[in-house]
Amino acid sequence: MRADFGGRVPTHVLSAAEIRNDVVVTIPDIAPFMEFGGGECVTHLYLRRGTLASFAPGDIVGVVTSHAGAEILRVDRDELTRPRADLRTRVRRFVRDREGAPAGLHSLVAYLCRDDPEFCRAPSLPLSELLARYRVSWDGDRVGLDQFDFEKYRNDERIEFLVAAHGMDVDEAAAVATMHNRVRGALGGLGTADLHSDVIRCAAKVESAGAAYGMIAPWLHDEAQRSRILDLLTVSVAQAPHGQAAGVLAWVCGAIAAAEGMTADVIAFAQRCIRELPEWGPGVEFAAEVAVDRGEFDEAQRILTGLPRRKRKDCLPHSVLGALMRELELAPPISEIDTAKGLYSKLLRFTRSDPSARMALIEVAQALRQDSDQVPLPDDSELSGLIADPLVVSCVVVEGGMLHHFLRTRGGLLPSNERALLERWAGVRRRIFVVDAVGTSDNLLALTSLDGDVTRCYVAAELRGKVVQGGSVLAWSVPLLRGASAVFSLCAVPAPAAAVFDELARSSPTPRELLAALQLAQGEAGVLVHDSVAISVP
Repeated sequence: MRADFGGRVPTHVLSAAEIRNDVVVTIPDIAPFMEFGGGECVTHLYLRRGTLASFAPGDIVGVVTSHAGAEILRVDRDELTRPRADLRTRVRRFVRDREGAPAGLHSLVAYLCRDDPEFCRAPSLPLSELLARYRVSWDGDRVGLDQFDFEKYRNDERIEFLVAAHGMDVDEAAAVATMHNRVRGALGGLGTADLHSDVIRCAAKVESAGAAYGMIAPWLHDEAQRSRILDLLTVSVAQAPHGQAAGVLAWVCGAIAAAEGMTADVIAFAQRCIRELPEWGPGVEFAAEVAVDRGEFDEAQRILTGLPRRKRKDCLPHSVLGALMRELELAPPISEIDTAKGLYSKLLRFTRSDPSARMALIEVAQALRQDSDQVPLPDDSELSGLIADPLVVSCVVVEGGMLHHFLRTRGGLLPSNERALLERWAGVRRRIFVVDAVGTSDNLLALTSLDGDVTRCYVAAELRGKVVQGGSVLAWSVPLLRGASAVFSLCAVPAPAAAVFDELARSSPTPRELLAALQLAQGEAGVLVHDSVAISVP
């Protein structure tokens, strides 16, 4: 029982099902008087077997709860305390100002208890009966006057959220909310009557990138239902006529299929999407990503050329267009090191664009910002800088496990030589090396691990800090097929800290742990700020 509700005795009318299962449903009668750790709403009280055996359906009980459990009291309806004469006015006035708001039921009870120290001190009418008597309706923990339309209110809330969170217009948000509702209902067993026609009608209204990503976000993150959602929407895209709806739904299905690692379906949906909407930003980028991952660089260039410049800005902030353009500038690969560079670029792009990988990247960046207690916290632009920092992204790829996620979901798209190379990289950890020699050309280094293993390698992606002969570096050195190695995200480390970093790297650290250690080793300024030395190596 909440501290401010001590001594209150809420009442409840038992049903046959509750008695049979020794459980009390707490909404709406009991839950508003309860609050346990985290403030969550307790919807059921599970009692010891036989606790309710002596009761009959329709009996009123008082329920006293605490962290130790619940005590069930038998209550005679004839002895219930009558409510105060002004209770109806106070209840309706309070509800009028908070119709539909979350936690309205809890707030109502808290208000009544503060306003009347004697409210529910003795058993009185169950809260549900009081609400019905005062013509107050409830839905979960929300309250409203008379026949308040909770579903419309929740739908309006969802529309407002979609507009604010994703930058779509109101019409797009209404269409997206309807699609979410229809798919959720179909998954919940409400049937699929008119489902596909409704989905097609709503998909035709989705034009902006914000609307597209807002539409797909909950489906991509629902791993338990994702394959069922794909099955439903595959039928919708098959029934859609040529045009906007077909292209949007093909894009949705392709993205979900990619998350499920269904390579053949990804290719088919990407082709359908670009065929239907050759100038729609999200679809163009998706189809180009698939083409680049497959090594079809001419096809990717053709697809991207079809996106008018005036529409490219509409893809932000989700766009990977810049990354794709940079990858195409380096294509096709001529040497083995070119292949390794291209594959690493694909890993970085994937980590910034895949929903699960991007969420992990954002969480690491936010954690680093929170850990910076020695310097002023970065603003949002600096948080964006952390998310874009290649070293941060690299740690999410290697230490954060996104390489394995990429291999599972996109590996089937890769050319066979790239997939073979990536599989060789999958178990390689970041290590500490001593620089034996710095080459004069081809970015060549000779490195020795602290175990004594000598490696001849090429700096393939970026170098951070000053690398000198005899110095220590933290690097991800991965094998190539012909004996040499490629080094990515190479970072100079103070020599006294080399052994500590090597031990940390061997202990399978999280991205946050490794990056925080690098910040500490480099001093308060850290290695993740704009004035750190970062040299792009071609």
